[in-house]
Amino acid sequence: MQINRVLFIQASFHADDGRVVKADRKLDRMTAINVAELGIPLLAAYTPKHIQVEMVDDALEEIPWETPAEVIAISAKLIQRSRAIELATYFRTKGKIVVLGGYLATLSPEGLSDYFDALCMGDGDLVWPQMLADIENNCLKERYRADHSVQIDSVPVPRYDLLAEKSLLLSMRTSYPVQATRGCPHDCSYCCITNFYQRTYRYRPVAQVIRDIKAHGSRYMHFVDDNLMANRAYAKELFREMAKLDVLWGTQTAIDIAGDDELLDLAYAAGCRIVMVGMETISQKNLSEVNKGWGDAAAYRNAIRKIQNKGIGVHALIVLGMPHDSRETFTATVDFLVEAGAAAAEFFIFTPYPGTPVGDEYLRAGKIIDFDLTHYREPYVVFRHERLTSREIQDAFWGCLEQFYSLRNIYRRLKNGGLRNRKLQIVLNLYYLWKIKRRIVPTHFQRGNFLKMSYPSTPEVVNNE
Repeated sequence: MQINRVLFIQASFHADDGRVVKADRKLDRMTAINVAELGIPLLAAYTPKHIQVEMVDDALEEIPWETPAEVIAISAKLIQRSRAIELATYFRTKGKIVVLGGYLATLSPEGLSDYFDALCMGDGDLVWPQMLADIENNCLKERYRADHSVQIDSVPVPRYDLLAEKSLLLSMRTSYPVQATRGCPHDCSYCCITNFYQRTYRYRPVAQVIRDIKAHGSRYMHFVDDNLMANRAYAKELFREMAKLDVLWGTQTAIDIAGDDELLDLAYAAGCRIVMVGMETISQKNLSEVNKGWGDAAAYRNAIRKIQNKGIGVHALIVLGMPHDSRETFTATVDFLVEAGAAAAEFFIFTPYPGTPVGDEYLRAGKIIDFDLTHYREPYVVFRHERLTSREIQDAFWGCLEQFYSLRNIYRRLKNGGLRNRKLQIVLNLYYLWKIKRRIVPTHFQRGNFLKMSYPSTPEVVNNE
């Protein structure tokens, strides 16, 4: 068949009441920045020129149900399973070929072939053009798996024009996504990244990364990398070149960057103003339990201050309900972060994701009590903890948010943090406080302003439909 048009859809997900989570109201536009994802703009760049492409973000805009596109390509995470299936079911009734990629297809493909014509598992760089060719040659297979040993030194410029169009259409400021590295050199047992990239860590030529930054043309951007600064020499080379540009950005990285003054100075000069750091826990015992013993919990306080004294805010990522957590752990964690002056923090509930070593271990041990992937997000607890009830973990999740983002503790963190410019920290903290006061779950992937905090009960067993 001849493909004339492809519709890419970044799926949203269902709230507890069955509604699709949307950020499509004026209030949402005023209180959110579109921190855009890279996957679809990059796949659009790999699409042959004779095929027109259209991109829709399900959380920000309406789906074009009567699209003339012959192929519908959906990208989804685990929690977006039900919404992705809902979209696929509709479009297949219209005679469309529907394919799925992303973490859902890669980490939990079981049963998905009943709803999708094909699955793209892993990176789409080589797989996506092959899928399109097979569709046109009427030989599409059910599954395509990427080879992550392939080098990424010839990645095209993402279709940033698609994001620019959305920014104008939706009247939202867009932070443009850029990628320098893929994967992570560490092997933490709870992390999906290791499984998705098959334990590889690769980095692109610096010149190509600079090319992409110039291509999007915005001052505001973010790296989608999971551990941008793991290779210090590479990161320093990149930052020296970025310092010649006028951009402001943030990224994910590891806390051990605090030990390299030159790296921090170069990052700041290159425009880095915030780093999201996977600290996970202040318990060394917990870190060792999840194969992250290389992290030094005792050094976290000094590391936070060291990074922030260089002008870069630390956005701590904290996981609650880890194996050795107790009720006392949660209060101690917030007290620690406040005393250390962390610019911001994100709190998550420990989730044994399918395909990860922890997920496999908990499954074998009979600790998984909820198999509905749409529940693999806050405020759900999908496993049985040895010391804590599900309600205690849920209470801790919301309690930590309320304590950390109280006006008193915002002031204390501003005082203790040592940041040169506190403007970003103040805006970010007031944004979180505004959501928490309205009992809106503020975790970064949950867009819109109606996903309210709830206390779903712990079932005996819940399965995917």
